[in-house]
Amino acid sequence: MSKNCYAAELLVFPLPVAILAAVAGILAGVTSAPLLALAILTLRLLQVAALARATGTRVALSHVPLLDVLQFGVQFVPYFDDTVTWRGYTARIGPRTVLLDVIQTAAATA
Repeated sequence: MSKNCYAAELLVFPLPVAILAAVAGILAGVTSAPLLALAILTLRLLQVAALARATGTRVALSHVPLLDVLQFGVQFVPYFDDTVTWRGYTARIGPRTVLLDVIQTAAATA
């Protein structure tokens, strides 16, 4: 996956993007700018409630905005760190998202 495709994944999180747009609108003097973020938040809460009802799960709707913002922030981690640790095993993400053993990559660069 190219960097352009990965960067486009940020569009999967409309709520944080709408919040950023609302802040930019407020700074630019547009008084109706928060309405976009409020509309997106309402739609997102309706989506989560419908999915929870359809699957029979219990969801704290008050946590949805925080979860969306955190997931949006996580999308930036690969730009700063190319390692992943899972269940005590650390690997480096190589070209074409191939997982490389950290010990092998350290030996190859030495």
